[in-house]
Amino acid sequence: MADGDGDKRPFENLIDEARGGRMSVRMEPEEFVNIDRVCEQFKTLIRDMRTRAKDISDTPPKDWGLGADNPLLTSAATMVSWFRGKAKGSVAGNDVYSILDEHYKIIEDIQAVHKLIMDRYIESDAEFASKVRSLQESLGPIAPIEVPKAGVIPVNNPDSRHVSRGGTF
Repeated sequence: MADGDGDKRPFENLIDEARGGRMSVRMEPEEFVNIDRVCEQFKTLIRDMRTRAKDISDTPPKDWGLGADNPLLTSAATMVSWFRGKAKGSVAGNDVYSILDEHYKIIEDIQAVHKLIMDRYIESDAEFASKVRSLQESLGPIAPIEVPKAGVIPVNNPDSRHVSRGGTF
């Protein structure tokens, strides 16, 4: 983590408060169930995005098509190295993979806090428990969040011309 304490969770204090019964939130069963489902949906998206960041980081310099393997094109090698490091592996932890990992932990903690509170309501309120069970059983799987796939436009494709400040390149 950015704060140098790799074991501390982002919402550790809130989780401890909820676990100890010192925190409560009054919500309808539907809201608890939906928060859990959306958290799962978001965690799946983050896992997918982390896989993409890792794939970018693992792509060999020669496969970028920028000439990074040509010793005469030092800026190409520098750019590829920078992009790969920003995807995953930055020494400072300021890369996409690490940032997504932090977001994943936050979502896990939000989910944990709500689950702890929901479980307390389930233990103490039979009607609430029945509604939660009914919702969990009746709702189908939640659809994944669709993220457009990035594409590469071939350089030698005449349709890949871009207009900038009135010029074509």
